[in-house]
Amino acid sequence: QHSLKRSNMTQAEMLKGSVTEELAAKGLKLEYLLQNKIICHTAMLPSRSRYLEISTPKNQTKIINFEGNLSLEDVTKDGTIGTQSLPKTMPLVNDPESRQQCEVVLNVDHRDYFYASENSGFSSIVFPNDAEFSAYGAEGFNPVGLVILCFKKCDWLKCSPGEMQKDAFDLGHLELWVNEQRVVNMTAFDRGSQCTVLEGENGLYHNPSFEGRFELVVRVHKVDKDTISNVRIASMLVL
Repeated sequence: QHSLKRSNMTQAEMLKGSVTEELAAKGLKLEYLLQNKIICHTAMLPSRSRYLEISTPKNQTKIINFEGNLSLEDVTKDGTIGTQSLPKTMPLVNDPESRQQCEVVLNVDHRDYFYASENSGFSSIVFPNDAEFSAYGAEGFNPVGLVILCFKKCDWLKCSPGEMQKDAFDLGHLELWVNEQRVVNMTAFDRGSQCTVLEGENGLYHNPSFEGRFELVVRVHKVDKDTISNVRIASMLVL
């Protein structure tokens, strides 16, 4: 009887409570969430993929304290400007505020992030990278192209000066492309999270490259003359 009841339900009804109603109404299929393999390219810790130096370049994760080599100060000193045809790689930045300055480290949860600012020009993240594809995508990874971006969570919902999220995208201050297709809408994945589904001109799903990769290109526009506009991305997911 329960199965019969479920068979009479619409996709949107079955998705209710798992994703936002807006996303369900746009035609997200339940089987994609239940059956498809997901690869998460994350800057956050703890993370097995960072511990094993899969999601980050070699020597960018120190095994003992998991500190990214780059601080925000290091990144802002970099004068390299990416172009749309040759974007610069978004660096992984460690979050010093989440790290304890003591001999015995008790807190291992660190909200590191990928960073781009108004001074970066065009910046990009390619996911899954070669190591992630080898580790997680060799078998059973056949993405439908649903791309999810998770912003770094702001403490007490108060972001740093100039930090851009969905509201900045809606105002046109933050531009995004996935595999050269402009992102025209962001739809919250679930209530209360920092994660949004990136919708292109052709809908919810993006075509992978020939190699099975996805490239997010970011451009941040200057808004306030007294602050540096920036975006901080915690994770990129694709299924």
